[in-house]
Amino acid sequence: MPEIKGAHKEFALRIQEYRKANSLTGEQLGSIVGITKGAVNQWESGLTNPKRISARHMDNLVKHSGKTSKYWIDGIDTNEMPESISSEFGEHTQDVIKYVLDNAPDNASNKDIALLCQFLFNKTKKNRLITDQDFQDILDIFY
Repeated sequence: MPEIKGAHKEFALRIQEYRKANSLTGEQLGSIVGITKGAVNQWESGLTNPKRISARHMDNLVKHSGKTSKYWIDGIDTNEMPESISSEFGEHTQDVIKYVLDNAPDNASNKDIALLCQFLFNKTKKNRLITDQDFQDILDIFY
């Protein structure tokens, strides 16, 4: 496994862990994602900024891994959110979570994301319409 030298260590570690956990070679992961073995090496060395990965390659990684792009880019895994969120929100859940993940600050922790979801859901559950102002009001509370 390549030594992590680059500025994107967390992304590199997530890629390395995923590849090892799924017993994939760099060549196999590259084939799945649509990149070369050398590009996988760059990812695992921390030389690739995950925010600059093409949408097609990120989509392939997301589809194969079952993780969201937010997980790969920022390390935020919606699967780690408390179960009470999805059971409490009902059918409005996906809208709320997608909106929060798309708009949350890059430094938001999983706990922050979960709390933002809860606050946003409570604020928008009557009309089921999420506005940018609603979200900004909630961010002002947190940050």
